[in-house]
Amino acid sequence: MKNICIVFALFLYGSTCLLAQSNFEEITIKNNLGGYQFYQGENRLSVNELAKTLKTNSIAYKQFQSGQNSYRASMIFGTVGGFLIGYPIGTMLGGGEPNWTLAGVGVGLAVISIPFTNNFKKNVHRAVDTYNQNLQSNTILEQSELQFAITGNGFLIKFHY
Repeated sequence: MKNICIVFALFLYGSTCLLAQSNFEEITIKNNLGGYQFYQGENRLSVNELAKTLKTNSIAYKQFQSGQNSYRASMIFGTVGGFLIGYPIGTMLGGGEPNWTLAGVGVGLAVISIPFTNNFKKNVHRAVDTYNQNLQSNTILEQSELQFAITGNGFLIKFHY
């Protein structure tokens, strides 16, 4: 009798794990002029919320982190490059003698930021695709049902999918 209770408890525990994925929805990415917006169902996700959501899938999260590193590098090169372009232009508009060498270096830094931005886009799309594919592969578990019943001959365990 003790063994039957242990087996019953294990199956009961297993059935709760089967329903663990049922609340997750796919993530979608929408392009706008300022960059990307991330949505899970109808809810808009910030980048931090996206990171927390992707943490449930280790592969997707690693891809996302790689994209974040590229984004940081892109922002550093782009910001410094933009400053170095804008400073001589501001000097010229103020009536001073602009240093066009600085502007040339700024253009070079801005151009260097482009591959980092593209790498960010590629990795974030890949991370979201990995996350969504994992959700689709779990649809059998989401639609499955585990039933327990007591019959005249003993216990009945049914698994419907």
